[in-house]
Amino acid sequence: MSKIIIVFVLFQGLVLLAQNSEHEFDFQQIIGEIESTDQFSQSMGIYDGYEIPLYEGENIEFLLYTEQFNPTFILVDPSGKTFKQIVGDQFQFARLRGVIPESGDWYLYVSSKESQTGQYFLQNAIGPETAFNLSAEASFCEKLSFILAHARASFQLLGDEKGSKVEFKGEKRKYLDQEDGSYHSILYEGKDMNAANKLLDEWKIKIIACVGETWITREHGWTDVGDFKLKDIILSGTDLVNNKLQIVFRITELKNKDKDPTRTTSFELIFKIVQ
Repeated sequence: MSKIIIVFVLFQGLVLLAQNSEHEFDFQQIIGEIESTDQFSQSMGIYDGYEIPLYEGENIEFLLYTEQFNPTFILVDPSGKTFKQIVGDQFQFARLRGVIPESGDWYLYVSSKESQTGQYFLQNAIGPETAFNLSAEASFCEKLSFILAHARASFQLLGDEKGSKVEFKGEKRKYLDQEDGSYHSILYEGKDMNAANKLLDEWKIKIIACVGETWITREHGWTDVGDFKLKDIILSGTDLVNNKLQIVFRITELKNKDKDPTRTTSFELIFKIVQ
């Protein structure tokens, strides 16, 4: 196995939310593979290694996913001592986080202790503590900036085993769509279309006040999708490295209201990066 040096690309905060630059972080996404020809040790099994330059005080959050083996994350400090070791869960998912105590060249190992082989997906994020956690006093615009700053990482860093890191007032629930990597915030569920439309107007005004008038708004009329009708308003903009971002204001109406007479209408915000 040859040594791989990870060079991070700085992911800046949004142009129109640049006052919240504390949400900036370095990000890299890698598709790797454990192969039978990789290096082997009795303690780690077969492994890949990555050299990462890190600095004292930096926060790190590394995510790894594979469907082909049970992964182990090992982070080793510049002196060769194991700083953290994380074994993947039953879903072949591993998350390693921490604060770097000293500057230098660190080493991240992805290992398969059972010597199974296969492809894996590795996301590495490095930045200040404020890039990964919001203060309890965060304003609405700061929360919005925090969510949008995490678009390039497919919003995977917005939650952990303790739950979501962002809460909007009045939010009913939230989820991450694993198919397209979009982040959904459900703000209304009921049977009052007027209430849903009122919330849409209110949230559109609040969000445009944060991102600015240069974001482009497009309205889509009602569209039939299976048992539902959808109406979207799409707000589009870019970040400093020209990633295309969208905020979708969506109202959904159940066609056959007899199926669930108490929840025929919903309003949600959908955050996504456009590839």
